[in-house]
Amino acid sequence: MSDLDRFLKAQERDYETALSEIKSGRKRSHWIWYIFPQVKGLGFSAISEEYGIDGIKEAKEYMAHPILSKRLIEISNALLKLEENDPGKVMGYPDDLKLRSSMTLFAEAAPDETVFTKVLDKYYGGKKDIETLKRIAISVDQMRRSDAYTIEKLVSGRELMHRAAMGVYNSYDGWNNKNIAIIVGGGNNGGDGYALAGILKENGISSTVFKASEKMSEDGKYYCKVAVDSGVTVTDLDEETLDSYDVIVDCVLGTGFVGEVRGKAAQIIEAINAAKAYVISVDINSGMNGDTGEAGIAVRSDLTVSVGYYKNGMFRGRASELIGKMVNVDIGIVLV
Repeated sequence: MSDLDRFLKAQERDYETALSEIKSGRKRSHWIWYIFPQVKGLGFSAISEEYGIDGIKEAKEYMAHPILSKRLIEISNALLKLEENDPGKVMGYPDDLKLRSSMTLFAEAAPDETVFTKVLDKYYGGKKDIETLKRIAISVDQMRRSDAYTIEKLVSGRELMHRAAMGVYNSYDGWNNKNIAIIVGGGNNGGDGYALAGILKENGISSTVFKASEKMSEDGKYYCKVAVDSGVTVTDLDEETLDSYDVIVDCVLGTGFVGEVRGKAAQIIEAINAAKAYVISVDINSGMNGDTGEAGIAVRSDLTVSVGYYKNGMFRGRASELIGKMVNVDIGIVLV
């Protein structure tokens, strides 16, 4: 556990003052780093080093603290009640930038608490701070270890797969009345696609699942059967082109992929990129290295739905070229 007492000690002196200033519509004194904490590495002063949040794990611990989380939610709600929508007029410069960083951090750490996203919507047009997102991303290896730990100790892999698919479903509001293709590989990323097809069917939305591989993970087999039993068509990609589809969901290669894409997978990625559909990549764009962002042949997405935590490669290499919009869905994986 982290040393959150440093925040309690600082806030004991200044929290009521900070809350009063925000309610009045103008920040006047110096308390930003320990009232609206930000991720470590954004500042260079001694106070930013002392109160910098050490990644997404400590941010989650902060939100699990009964006093600190209550205060942060309270003062963030006070921001929402102001008539002023210009963060510069409320916070001053550069604290308006620090507020955006703080709201971005805690929107990711506590996705079920909506106040932080609402502050971002009110003052920043919903745009999150990219430098904060970069600093809370994790390595593929840490993601793999955390996933394994969670499955062993807390939640079954099958349940996590369902949560991932539900996260993808909830991240896009354009499913209805669309011709949807879901292209699945042989790993758990493909399993997410089968699970998504079943969820779409449950909600009265048809899709076609195209297999990029005959292999399936054990959980993938389960959700493939669920999808087929519910009436989803599962077929080989070469039986039909992608030209007629409005939405293509990329579940071909996951974050564990490294190297160059070759053979059938390369042909499939090229076909996805040639289509005129809206492309959603699940967890990461197929063909992209999850740590470096480097890629040869890789899917170009309109939306990438990261699962669990952002991976480092989503902010490096060719990521900005290949990813349109990006969101992360929290499925309950515990970082180790």
